[in-house]
Amino acid sequence: MTETSKQFNVVICEIYKEEIECISDDFKNVDFYYFPCSCNRRKCHAVELTKISEQIRKDVPTVILASRYCIKNQDKKTLEDSSSVFLYDQCKEIVVSEFLLEELQKQNAYTITSGWLKKWKETVLDEWGFNVSTAKEFFNESSDMIVYLKTLPDDSLDKKIKKFSEFVDLPYKTIPVGTEFLELFISNKLFEIENEYFEKCKDEKDAIRKQLADISFVNTIMSEIAMKTTEKEVIEKILDILQKLFAPEEIYYLSISDGDSELHSLKQGIIRNKEIVDSLRSLEGEYGSIDNSHIWFKINYVNKTIGIVEICNIAFPEYIKSYLNVIINVQNIFGLAVENAKLINRIENLSLIDPLTEVYNRRGFFKYVDDNSKGTVVIFDIDKFKKTNDTYGHQFGDKVLTKTVRVCKSILRSKDILARYGGDEFVIYLPETTKIEAEKIVSRIDNVFKKKPIRNDKGNFRIKLSFGISELSYKTTLENALKHADVNLYKAKNSDEYYYCSD
Repeated sequence: MTETSKQFNVVICEIYKEEIECISDDFKNVDFYYFPCSCNRRKCHAVELTKISEQIRKDVPTVILASRYCIKNQDKKTLEDSSSVFLYDQCKEIVVSEFLLEELQKQNAYTITSGWLKKWKETVLDEWGFNVSTAKEFFNESSDMIVYLKTLPDDSLDKKIKKFSEFVDLPYKTIPVGTEFLELFISNKLFEIENEYFEKCKDEKDAIRKQLADISFVNTIMSEIAMKTTEKEVIEKILDILQKLFAPEEIYYLSISDGDSELHSLKQGIIRNKEIVDSLRSLEGEYGSIDNSHIWFKINYVNKTIGIVEICNIAFPEYIKSYLNVIINVQNIFGLAVENAKLINRIENLSLIDPLTEVYNRRGFFKYVDDNSKGTVVIFDIDKFKKTNDTYGHQFGDKVLTKTVRVCKSILRSKDILARYGGDEFVIYLPETTKIEAEKIVSRIDNVFKKKPIRNDKGNFRIKLSFGISELSYKTTLENALKHADVNLYKAKNSDEYYYCSD
């Protein structure tokens, strides 16, 4: 960073003290002072600011950076007699772009920074006077999610944001913003004040403004993709952003995961084209240009390539070098967004999967089957399963459950949905399947168990299932179909003649 020629005092909220310490080596001509955080107390700190102004050197220009909440308008006039006061709607405007904050506000997000997160319990419980119930009520009434603007490289805060999210019962997202914007923001303010030096150093001023614009651009990109929660949505947004930036004829995105790959096209969606895939995989380096009309770059996460992008026939090839600078700014953001979406998907899937049988649980079933689903539902359970557990032990009972699932999956089609409904009860959704076709599938499952018993220490054990079948049509809700299937299940269990019963 370019140093200012004059000495300055900068007064800023104590919540950003650690961020300032990270960049202080670049401000050798600046003395920093801190006022108490207004977030932690329900009163304005104009008095403290006045005291600080009285203590610092009077022969040195003073800059106060604060939110409007910290300083009232009448106090601002008093402070301006000896200082340059810059007030913002949110103090977070000094660490990220105003545009990003506006976008997050549209998403009804409650934004917090590293400094605030470090003292969230003290703030929420002690200073604000909330308990668990009132805190949840406050945050849920005002917000749909928590967005953590990660300004400090402190991994311990990753655990704190998770605990805070659980405490207020809201989902959260992390956006790593670092301290670059803060550093350039302060530099720009100091140059604005130092008019004489400003005129002599126009190039430095323009360079800083360009860097601020670049970081604002990066923040804009962050805001556009930060709210996407699936990998497909993130990739679609990446293609959309690149189209707006470069106006190309076509964009290809090769998604890479554990050796597998999937090719996305801006114009055609997901496509199969071995020639393009092989061409992208053969590229060496991190980014580059081809024939001054094509740009390519790799998307990495933790030193691992997770995607390769080719932008074909850009609108203004004469600006190819500038375009490559843009790519450098967004590479890591794209990688973080893709991995974040994958993580969200993995976490969500874990909540939908039964850990023992590795099929959907009840919640997973209702996520993918609803009143718009048409076909047939089958509910079945294992006869005398409790007695089996009591006789042979729970370990053998688990073996019976997993064996049951393996047999069913070997017979069911890829489009069918099998879920553990609870205990030894399972449910199957057979899309576009009539009741008669469902009866044939049930018969095939039963035949396998008749032929293949399970061995244990006491010999062979035969699994016997009972099934209830109900057709799901436009006249029937899912709830009613499941009720009918459940009634039919118990009819079958009470019958000595039939192992299934249907409507």
